[in-house]
Amino acid sequence: MNVQTVVAFTVLGRPVPLDRPRIWQGRNVTTQRCRDAKRAVGTAALAVALRGRQGLWSGPVRLECTFVFAAPKSWPAWRRALVAGGVLVPHTARPDTSNLVKLVEDALSGVLYRDDAQVCDYGVTLKVYGPRDETRVRVTLLPRTTDSGSLRECPCGSVGSRWLRFTGS
Repeated sequence: MNVQTVVAFTVLGRPVPLDRPRIWQGRNVTTQRCRDAKRAVGTAALAVALRGRQGLWSGPVRLECTFVFAAPKSWPAWRRALVAGGVLVPHTARPDTSNLVKLVEDALSGVLYRDDAQVCDYGVTLKVYGPRDETRVRVTLLPRTTDSGSLRECPCGSVGSRWLRFTGS
């Protein structure tokens, strides 16, 4: 696969999920915590993306996220030592992974790519415990199509008959 552009960055601080919008006086209102988190992700992405790139992406995009939560102080010392040593321990408590990803998608819409509907592949997305709270993001602009005779693969590189379509004349 011919990958054109990759933007990778880390946002320090506890990962924040996208809250459901609240209705107040007939209007949708987003919480301040969500607005601040979106701003932090967008600013970090923009700082990295401005080095050597112009314009918003218009093609298919792969979004890979790792949401790292600090190990709880209530854990035994041996378990915290494992996490500090780099062992990935799954985080199975709230917030939901899907809501964490939604916030990153929304924050990058209009910063790296035009619309979050362009995200067609989520690659490896993890929610784990680690030494400190942080969100690691890697965004890849994918080629639009991969020619293979008269059939074309999904731009995401997915394999399977449901992604192949006939492109005959």
